[in-house]
Amino acid sequence: MPLIGRLIQTVEQLLAEHEKLLRIEEKKKQVLIDGDMAKLQELVNEEVRFVRSVEKLEEERVKIGEQIAREQGIRLEELTASKLAELEKDPERAAKFNLLTGRFAKVIGELKSANELNGRLIRQSLDLLQRSIDMMTDYGEQGTYTGKGDSGAGVGQKRLFDTQV
Repeated sequence: MPLIGRLIQTVEQLLAEHEKLLRIEEKKKQVLIDGDMAKLQELVNEEVRFVRSVEKLEEERVKIGEQIAREQGIRLEELTASKLAELEKDPERAAKFNLLTGRFAKVIGELKSANELNGRLIRQSLDLLQRSIDMMTDYGEQGTYTGKGDSGAGVGQKRLFDTQV
């Protein structure tokens, strides 16, 4: 199989793995909203498996790219998707590669957006948790100076939990 054919196969596999990652991110969104930590852990473990697969496929894509660059006598940095389509003599294969790279860019954009949303949901959850902890440990606590010259120790301290160690 020609190198460009192998590259197309690898990019198709990368696209499929990224689409699976996107579905996981979408599931994670609902799990985060529901607060189901056990399911979140399952999804994270599944995500790790896909990331490992993506890393292997990415290594393969780079190797094929290096071989194509060597064959064409160009530097790897110059080997872009549009350059590959331009170098391909078969117009059908060039069109397929262009279509794949367009779909890949779309999925990556969606994955980035989903990941950012999940990050915001996690930060909101952590902020809420921190406020709850603060309310339980610092409820009604006043400053250390009462205006009468004493430290005010013990005045107005009504905490659910004693935080002094």
